[in-house]
Amino acid sequence: MLTPISPENWVPSDSIILEPNAEAVVRSSFNTVVVAGPGAGKTELLAQRACFLLQTNVCKSPKRILAISFKKDAATNLAERVEKRCGKLLAQRFDSYTFDAFAKSLLDKFLNALPDDYKPFRNYEIIFPTRDMMQETIHELVLPPLIV
Repeated sequence: MLTPISPENWVPSDSIILEPNAEAVVRSSFNTVVVAGPGAGKTELLAQRACFLLQTNVCKSPKRILAISFKKDAATNLAERVEKRCGKLLAQRFDSYTFDAFAKSLLDKFLNALPDDYKPFRNYEIIFPTRDMMQETIHELVLPPLIV
């Protein structure tokens, strides 16, 4: 196990110099909303934040960090940066998913807890239906007769 760095002695990885507001966010003990345009360094800020939490043991083992992104390349990029900045051992406690992948992991994990009527088959497949597929499915539905 690695010896934790004290929060006061922690420095950003890879000789990266954070501007003062970014460094305050990375070292903060509060939740923070970061809004910035493309290429402003949000991913790097998140990677440095994860490294700070893991390397200083603010996120104490066995606790983990979960990052959820909209796009697969963003989730992969963040995970790779965290591993590059703080090493494989600590990065094992950092999980980076897309919303879809995280939702699927929850379904897979708790599949047996679902009522049988809602439980998909073990080898279920996720599809992204087109408008035509949706209309075809609606037309195939057999609705019970109206009782008047």
